Amino acid sequence: MYLASKSKGEDQVADMLGEISVISASFFMLIVVIGNFFIQNLFIGVIIAKFNREQELFGKNLMLTDA
Repeated sequence: MYLASKSKGEDQVADMLGEISVISASFFMLIVVIGNFFIQNLFIGVIIAKFNREQELFGKNLMLTDA
């Protein structure tokens, strides 16, 4: 985030302090959080789809043990 906020155009020089605006920092963090939720939902969706496929294959509830 710090390197991206300090970057400037080809003909401009970045200042050494690298002033970061609140808007750009919050936008960057928002993108990171939304991306994290998206990847997490894909991962959980694959696990649930695989569980349902195995449940249909065996025809019983896999979470219960034989008593």
